[in-house]
Amino acid sequence: MMNTIDKKKYIHALIGIMIMFGFGLLPAPAPITQIGMQITGIFLGLLYLWSTSGYIWTSMLGLLALVWFEYAPLGAVISGSLGNCVYHCIYLGFPWCYR
Repeated sequence: MMNTIDKKKYIHALIGIMIMFGFGLLPAPAPITQIGMQITGIFLGLLYLWSTSGYIWTSMLGLLALVWFEYAPLGAVISGSLGNCVYHCIYLGFPWCYR
């Protein structure tokens, strides 16, 4: 049986995912395009998920959402977010600095 903490975690995850993928279905006001509404929904959903659910899986979901809404191809999204050499140096240096 699930306890209330697990239920809250799943409810927050569902709400954040609904914001990410549902906000783009709203009609866009005049100066904003449809892709702008989708990117805004991804951003708002990520803000909600980061504050309630965690950072790792929510960030990866945000990157996949950019690909899903055809903002950029997968290679461009990965190279733009994870392809910087500074990121790799920091990422590989963390295990040696952890105590």
